[in-house]
Amino acid sequence: EVIVWGNVNCGETLVSGNLEDVVREVTDNIYGAAPFCGYIFGSSNTLHMGVKPENVRVMIETYMHIRSYPLKRLVGV
Repeated sequence: EVIVWGNVNCGETLVSGNLEDVVREVTDNIYGAAPFCGYIFGSSNTLHMGVKPENVRVMIETYMHIRSYPLKRLVGV
């Protein structure tokens, strides 16, 4: 079995991305890996002083929303 550690880019998306960029990256990471293997969600490295607090909030809220759905059904696996 494989476990994938998904990443939301802490050097670009969480620093200079808009809220839609954050939602898109979280969604792409989760739907790209979670239905097929173990998955650990997080930022690409750390939450440093340069990240926008609102981007971190949206990252977590999006993850919490998506994880409540049966991913395999959503992607047709």
